[in-house]
Amino acid sequence: MQTTGVRSVEKQGPWTLDVEGDTVTPLIEGKECAYAFFEDRNCLCAIEKAYSLGVSSFRKPISCWLYPIRVQKLADGAIGLNYHKWYLCSAARELGAIKKIRVFEFVKEPLIHCFGPDVYQAIRQAADNPG
Repeated sequence: MQTTGVRSVEKQGPWTLDVEGDTVTPLIEGKECAYAFFEDRNCLCAIEKAYSLGVSSFRKPISCWLYPIRVQKLADGAIGLNYHKWYLCSAARELGAIKKIRVFEFVKEPLIHCFGPDVYQAIRQAADNPG
């Protein structure tokens, strides 16, 4: 973790509540996640890195793994998947456009983990056949 991230966690705690009352990771001065760190010009997650190295059995929160997709429970009980466009992620959007990686493809593994392969295939089919 970055030193500023450690300070943010010490000050705010390991998680906070957003304006909608959802549990979220703390931010560094309203910007990147306190658990973010940079390596070879990539923004990575310290929680996920510890998990992948076997240092921790805890994988990063599902909300982080799915990001930039946000899960919303609708009034009728259905689940909505919405794209969250944040200015801090503009470089990732540009790279995705260059590499022709759509958002749902970027989060394929967590989508399948959370909702199953049938939901992922339905999203793919809808994206491939709009209208």
